[in-house]
Amino acid sequence: MMKALKWSKEKRNVELTDAALPDTLGKNDVRVKVKFAGVCGSDFHMMKGGHLKDKLTLGHEISGVIDQMGEYVNNLKQGDHVAVFPMQHCGSCK
Repeated sequence: MMKALKWSKEKRNVELTDAALPDTLGKNDVRVKVKFAGVCGSDFHMMKGGHLKDKLTLGHEISGVIDQMGEYVNNLKQGDHVAVFPMQHCGSCK
């Protein structure tokens, strides 16, 4: 299990919840054990306006340690410290 900060549309507030870890990783995927996460200013603006989907997980600005990797990942190793750049993505993450 892991912790997730989720938007509650009904309460118009955030809730710290338990969330299941992904069961499987794709061959090109990396799972990061998050050590630090931030909720950015645009999230606050959308919360204030009520424009977020219910149960949306917040905190996309993260850093942590690589916990698990798919078999095709060859430029990183388990235990590496990483920071995620959320503005550049493949578009196929789960």
